[in-house]
Amino acid sequence: MTQDTVNEIPTVAAARSSSTKAPQDNPKVRNGTAIFQSPSTLRASQRNSTSTSLPIILSPSAGASCRQQLFSLFLDCYFPRDILEEQKPWFAQLSELSSPTKAVEFSTMAVCSAKLGRLNDDKNLTQESLSLYAQGLKELQKELWNRKLMHSDETLAACMALGMYELMECPAGDRHGYISHQNGCARMIQLRGAKAYQTGLSHKIFQTFRLQNTLQSLEQHHSTYLTDPCWATVPFEESGKDLWNQVLDYVAQAPRILGQIDKFKDIPIIARLPLTLEIIDECWKIDTELEKLESRFKANVEKPPYTTEVSKMAERFPSNLTLGNAFSTGFHFPNLRMASTMVLYWAVLLMLWTGLSALYTQVTIIKMMDPSAVSVEFPPLGHRTGFIAVARNILQSFEYCMQDSMREMGPSTIAAPLDIVVETLKDYPQYSQEVAWAKEALGIISQRSMRYLKTSKK
Repeated sequence: MTQDTVNEIPTVAAARSSSTKAPQDNPKVRNGTAIFQSPSTLRASQRNSTSTSLPIILSPSAGASCRQQLFSLFLDCYFPRDILEEQKPWFAQLSELSSPTKAVEFSTMAVCSAKLGRLNDDKNLTQESLSLYAQGLKELQKELWNRKLMHSDETLAACMALGMYELMECPAGDRHGYISHQNGCARMIQLRGAKAYQTGLSHKIFQTFRLQNTLQSLEQHHSTYLTDPCWATVPFEESGKDLWNQVLDYVAQAPRILGQIDKFKDIPIIARLPLTLEIIDECWKIDTELEKLESRFKANVEKPPYTTEVSKMAERFPSNLTLGNAFSTGFHFPNLRMASTMVLYWAVLLMLWTGLSALYTQVTIIKMMDPSAVSVEFPPLGHRTGFIAVARNILQSFEYCMQDSMREMGPSTIAAPLDIVVETLKDYPQYSQEVAWAKEALGIISQRSMRYLKTSKK
């Protein structure tokens, strides 16, 4: 690999890593043995909000057994049991590596110790995680210069883990670190080609990256190579696409359409008509495809994807009147995967239907300015004008995702759809209550597990 190639794989600025000392063995060790809380004790401490000590050997030199204990505690805290057993997330697969690279060791231990430190209110452990993160950055840079490792699953996994740490901790207080890791992963994945992600660890990593890359593209209003037909199909030739991945295909189309809409600001209103008609036509095609997808889904399931239950939000958040008093019922799903699929689907509909409504309004304005300008008749929007209903569906799913049994993955699942609610409805004064509700929910998630959400998008 040439110097130019390596430079195309950005990571967090070297200044940050060089300013942090390399990790040392934690002195809180008795007779050379690391002491851990059991998972049940850890969960109890989280519920009771008590400060407990989690002495642990942090250096990878401490040995595989210590790392495995750390991993086990983290996995129990982060993933619901059925997700771990049935889906085997990429991060969980790293715990099974017999000889992980140093970049994988340091980056994963940074993630684990950061989460366990937060759950135990252990500031020392949280601070040590930053040292591990900095060391992980250094080791990743070394591996990117190693011809045997630069294109390996483990090197990609280390970069993903460092990005995960940025989502959780956001140590610099801005989005640059996470975006840097995202850009690095994007380049690494692209260099290996789509066929490299059809099975095993690489396939799991690809699915997670695909979601993260799509959400980043939503913020930036432009699509990436992942929307190319090759990248949308080849990685799934062996596994096929479940409903969640099929819904994500439609989320991935939104950034390009938003980019087209951004062009309006530089075009006089009357001159916007051709582009407006083009986007309306495209949106109706997507709407038709989504209706077909929903019909196929309903035909293949025996039970509805969710039921309603009496909300307990007022009990769970007694001091938060915004969250506690908005809805009398909440949604219950058979599992977190179905919840994730449904909130993603509702988020697509919300973006699509608000977009169509705004485009129809623009056509109406053009007609008023020049009655002869528009000769095309459009289908009526019908129920799509009630887009607030799908936004409320997302809000009513928050309670399910915040259950203790959903661990930390639950809040992470609902965060992006909530953010889409905020960004989509913020210019509608009549829906200010829903926007305020979503912001309150995001505030809780950011404090609990995703400090990245506290940062500005600009």
